[in-house]
Amino acid sequence: MRYADARCEVVEGTDAEGMGTYTFIGPCVITGKLQRVTVKAPDLFRYRQGDYIQNCFPYLDKGQREFLISGTSDEGWNQLFGESQEDDEQDE
Repeated sequence: MRYADARCEVVEGTDAEGMGTYTFIGPCVITGKLQRVTVKAPDLFRYRQGDYIQNCFPYLDKGQREFLISGTSDEGWNQLFGESQEDDEQDE
C-alpha cells in the first residue's frame, strides 16, 4: 500500500459491529478524482505483517486494492489501458 501510506489522508473509525476501521482518502494519480477505501483494522494489521493484499481485504474489489497500492482508480486504469477483457465479459 505504498500509495495509500504516502499520499492518502487516513481517518480512523468504527463499523456497525464496533470494529476499528481505517479509511484512506486521496486522489487518483490519473484522474485526480478523490477516492475513499475503508478497511478493517485487523485486516490492515495482517497486511502490514506481510500477507497478500487480496487475502487481507477480500471484501475490496480489485480496483480498490489497486488504488491502495498504486493510486490508480478504475477510471484511471481504463483511461490508461482501456477496459479489460474481464470487464467486457461481465457485460455480456
